[in-house]
Amino acid sequence: MGLMDKFEAKKLLQELDTIQNFLSEKDLPRLERKLDAEADNLKRNMFDEWLRSIPKSVKEIFYGKLTYDQLYSKFFPSVLHSSVSKNEIVLVFSILKSRNKMEQYQLKYSEKLNNLKVCLQFIKENDRSKFLSIFQNHDIKQKLLKAKEFAEENKNLVSNILDKQKNEWDEIADSFDGLESSLQNEQLEYLKPFINEDTEKTKEDKIFKNIREFIENSTHQLSMQSRNSIEENVRNIWKQLKEEELDQQLNSFSIEMLKNQIKDEQIRDAVNNFDNIKQIISLSVTELSERYDLDPQKSGDLIKEAKNLLEKIESNIYPKLTLDSLRGSRLRLLHLLNAYKNYPADQAAEEKLVLENYNKLEEKLNNLEEIAPNRYLTNSINQETFKYWCESEAEIYRILDGCIQVNRTFKRHLHDDLSDQEIKTLFEKDSPTFYALIEEITGNKKSYNPSDLPDYIVQEVRKTKLDLKGFKAHLRPYQDFGSKYISYFQKTLLGDEMGLGKTIQALAVATHLSNQGYKHCLVISPLSVLENWKREIEKWTNLKCFVFRGKKAIKEQNLAQWKEEGGILLTNYSHCGILRESEEDLDCNFAIVDEAHLIKNPTTKRSKNVSALIKDCNYKLLMTGTALENRIDEMINLIEFLNESLAKKVSNNLNDKTYKMDVAQVYLRRKRKEVLHELPKLAVTTMWSSFNEEEQDFYDRAIGEGIAGLMKMRRAAFIDTDSQKLQQIIDICTDAHENNEKVIVFSFFKNYVLHLLKQNLPFLADDIVSGDLPSSQRQKVIDVFSENPDQNVLLVQIDAGGFGLNIQAANRVILCEPQWKPSTENQAISRAYRMGQNRNVMVYRLLTKESIDETMMQIIHHKEDIFNTYANDSAVADAFMNNDSSKEENEAVMKKKVFQIERERLEKKKEAVRVNE
Repeated sequence: MGLMDKFEAKKLLQELDTIQNFLSEKDLPRLERKLDAEADNLKRNMFDEWLRSIPKSVKEIFYGKLTYDQLYSKFFPSVLHSSVSKNEIVLVFSILKSRNKMEQYQLKYSEKLNNLKVCLQFIKENDRSKFLSIFQNHDIKQKLLKAKEFAEENKNLVSNILDKQKNEWDEIADSFDGLESSLQNEQLEYLKPFINEDTEKTKEDKIFKNIREFIENSTHQLSMQSRNSIEENVRNIWKQLKEEELDQQLNSFSIEMLKNQIKDEQIRDAVNNFDNIKQIISLSVTELSERYDLDPQKSGDLIKEAKNLLEKIESNIYPKLTLDSLRGSRLRLLHLLNAYKNYPADQAAEEKLVLENYNKLEEKLNNLEEIAPNRYLTNSINQETFKYWCESEAEIYRILDGCIQVNRTFKRHLHDDLSDQEIKTLFEKDSPTFYALIEEITGNKKSYNPSDLPDYIVQEVRKTKLDLKGFKAHLRPYQDFGSKYISYFQKTLLGDEMGLGKTIQALAVATHLSNQGYKHCLVISPLSVLENWKREIEKWTNLKCFVFRGKKAIKEQNLAQWKEEGGILLTNYSHCGILRESEEDLDCNFAIVDEAHLIKNPTTKRSKNVSALIKDCNYKLLMTGTALENRIDEMINLIEFLNESLAKKVSNNLNDKTYKMDVAQVYLRRKRKEVLHELPKLAVTTMWSSFNEEEQDFYDRAIGEGIAGLMKMRRAAFIDTDSQKLQQIIDICTDAHENNEKVIVFSFFKNYVLHLLKQNLPFLADDIVSGDLPSSQRQKVIDVFSENPDQNVLLVQIDAGGFGLNIQAANRVILCEPQWKPSTENQAISRAYRMGQNRNVMVYRLLTKESIDETMMQIIHHKEDIFNTYANDSAVADAFMNNDSSKEENEAVMKKKVFQIERERLEKKKEAVRVNE
């Protein structure tokens, strides 16, 4: 066989190039095709299995962001943790093992193959036919011979490699020794078949990112559409109201409160230059010292005190929700609270659970991503950890599906269906529930405070101690607070509604001041309540009472005794001018002015006399049950009696939102509905009065008529319009009208008393309920009275209206005169005080001193004290109302007994007159 020619060399050279490329690229086409197919099959199976395990609702989240193909592209199988990936691992291992062999073969024969290639290339280029070879030089012929000899010797190497490529290297490995080591050290090689441009090798998994975004959006959406949204809105509005309240409080009373805490006169003088404590805090010690000539120590002390006060005020801010302030955000707050109150409890609990689970899912995603932030990197964790990772992922989808399913059942209950007026009415009826809801939602607790006062003032006032030695009444909590307020601020306008005991509070302070050495108290009141004051003073205090009224000698004597001994000097408005003339410099520690709205006009002689009498008093108390909140001019005029600078400030800054704060240090008003839980269900108040001269003359002549004059004696206080009883009734009815309350006025006398009242009282019902009014017409009058807000007063003849009528629209009852039978009065009272009455009932018993009224009460109505003692107990009260009238003494006997006492009183009075003459 001859040596290789150039044609054989050319062919072998082509085979050699293929081999060298093959060895260099390490291509294993059959194995690689199998691996591609296996990898795709493996990924598809794992993806489909994973997708089948995911709840439908969670899949919808994925498909909302990704198509199926995009989702598949981003999925990375857990190759190293699955038994189904065995074939893929075998193929990768076989490829790695073959490539290793190829590399070893290449290293072993690379030089020989390169030399062979050179020889073949030389043969290809220089081999000639026999004829042409005779023209080649000797050296080329020798080199060509050696090249052919080398090629012949090594050409089997090429065929051998081609055989190994086809029959050994591109086939599944026949041995798997070293597989475990390969999986550990060449991990990436086993993952390469699945890596593409969408593979997340280090960043957050796209699927997890979509889940996280969904949770965040769902949490926000549910928070905005659930009861949680109502709570958040309540908290935001409450925060806004607190900030507004703080600004108002700082711009009003804060400077006065600061001055009360500072003893140093120089610092107090400096404080007068500021309008609120924020202005002080805004300055540095140096600025404060330079501007107001304070040494640095005092400037520092002032700033410290201002900051302490600001902290106390901030910690005690509690916005007031009063009917007259229910607008804007306050009204919105009530609607939200009502929606919160009526929110379905089951749904609220489920919403809370869903939101909690959303938060847990966030935590679980974080934990999962700390282990492996994506599916690709799960191949780097051990088998046990991978199992936990998969279980956690499945749990995330399961919890998320549960949240989605429950969330789909929720209905929206963010708004109540009430109108603004309806929510106001609901709040008026049940304000404690609204405050309880505020506390529940905001955690901001409100200490009980039946007033419009800032809470910080309330706390300071409550620290005040009262020395009530010798005081015989027991103060209710709101009365105790009122008395301390009067004592703390010294100059006070007390505006409590009628029936809340302004007199008792004033007498408590008078007792306290007397015990502190301030012995001289002056009380100025209308004549109609002068006798009432006298009796209250004698009943509840040990203070001596001197009346400045009547004959000149008596007035002078009483005034002299009062100046010497101390006690209470009692006078009426018309005598203020006389008292002023008698005593130009009246040395008075405590001045009490009752029904102070009567001096609201500072230009009247009455107002000027009162102002002159009380101007130098250490303590001043003006009392009126008339609501002044919406009569700012009148309020300013009254405040001017107490604090001229404050009155000027308020008049210069008439701001509906701030003036209540401005007057908080001088004006205190509580309404009955604010202190209902402190009041008895039924309260009886005795109001005393005196006859004027005409009434007294009429009364005395009636006694002269004998027993036949009893009826005239009983109505003597109503013979004309100059009647103290009439004035008392007008005051009660006017106060009731201003407070949207209704009054029933009972009298035995239709043609005298009730007709006089009809001519003089405002806000009357359509007719008098009397015996001659048909029952159908009577009920119509009562129905219209109950429904018509403009009708506040119903006149009733006591014998006709005492039985069979229900008038629960009224919660005030006036008894114009005592009745012979207590049961008659009790039945009349029970028209208003009965089942269904949701307000406290006030009974006013009008009595004239030194008259048949007084005697009848002593003889017949001795049970009144027992009743009043137990009036807080509704069972005892009901029993009293239903006492057995058969046990009452014979009426005729009682009339004779009462008349005899009154005739003896008249005879003693006449005898006293004769002695004095």
